[in-house]
Amino acid sequence: MALLRRAAEVARTIGTPLGRSLVLAGSLSACHVVEAKVHNLDQLHDGDSNHRYVAAIEGDFEFVLRHKILGAFQGAGAHFADASAEKVEAPADLCLENLIGLEDGDPRDPVVAGRQVEWFARLAVEDPWQLSRERCVLALAAAGRRLSAGMPAGLGADQTPADAQALGDKLTPIVQAARELLERKRTRADLETACDGVRALELDLAGARRALRVVTELVDVVGGRDPDMEPLFALDLDLQRLCVRRALALAIDDRVPSVRAAALASTAEIGGRLSIDTVLFDRLRKDPEPEVAIAIVDALARAGDLPTESTVAGRGRDVWLETLYGMLERRPESDVRVHAMMALGRLSGSGITSLREEDWQAWWNARSATPGASPNSSATSSSSKTTPSPAVATSPNTASVQTPSASPSSAPTH
Repeated sequence: MALLRRAAEVARTIGTPLGRSLVLAGSLSACHVVEAKVHNLDQLHDGDSNHRYVAAIEGDFEFVLRHKILGAFQGAGAHFADASAEKVEAPADLCLENLIGLEDGDPRDPVVAGRQVEWFARLAVEDPWQLSRERCVLALAAAGRRLSAGMPAGLGADQTPADAQALGDKLTPIVQAARELLERKRTRADLETACDGVRALELDLAGARRALRVVTELVDVVGGRDPDMEPLFALDLDLQRLCVRRALALAIDDRVPSVRAAALASTAEIGGRLSIDTVLFDRLRKDPEPEVAIAIVDALARAGDLPTESTVAGRGRDVWLETLYGMLERRPESDVRVHAMMALGRLSGSGITSLREEDWQAWWNARSATPGASPNSSATSSSSKTTPSPAVATSPNTASVQTPSASPSSAPTH
């Protein structure tokens, strides 16, 4: 109420119709203002992404009124205090609420898209609450599809991530080139060269996020009207892709099975058949958690018909069918076996929709007895007898395939 009273005073002093301002603020708040969500998320997390229990939280209406409407009057001598920090009883709940609001933003706006990816990538790995990490991982699926981000990729063991100083040394020329290009003192080629300097760095997730934040701020400043700024827009998209790949490479090793399961589902949505035949296939053999197995099997079923020959050696249709049937024999969890049978019903071409294991055993025995059919040895073999993974690339700034081997997340759970 104090803020509204101050707004009325300014309106009378400046001669601005308060009614129009409030209508504008209300209409913007109804769109889940992304800036307000980012502000609140920043308030709710310290530098290590731990939750704060004292924060200056603002609603959409208050944020727009304070920062967008009344902020325009600062130059006229008006002054408005920042929102007061107050005790937050449940920062985890408030964080999740703001993440959902951030997800509602329209990624067709490049600034909105950049801020979404920055925060989703950060909190998918670092947020203390597993529900927030899981929500961010699922949100990265939509971003990854939009960006054609490719496979999860972490830095290789022989790669050293660029530190803050090295990153700053490469970002500074971009800022200078963009500013001077607006003044027509530099050329598009100068900006392109500066952007390539960032691409050449070996960036981990933290470095990629910092670079994305700076570049997105520049995109916000220059707007989208100048075609000479295209190198900046292209770098912004490349950094978004890199953040998605880096975050998922870590999230698939999260300490909580539900987060790992969500990360693998997102990996399949983004990377398609290749990610299923590499990352998901290997994880099915290595991760014993039922929730993870179900997520992989369901992702396989959603992907549709199995190709006879896979792009990855030893991962074609027969091997997947043998793997699914083998789960009926090896897995003790009834829900895992049910999902395996559902996937077989969709992918085997048998016409069987039964969830009775006896029916699938009869199908398998008949299939194995057919001349030319694949033997079922791989279906019942030990999980240690896996097909070797293909060679992987470790270049950090490309969409090359890499089967991640990141260490489990150390983020605690609530």
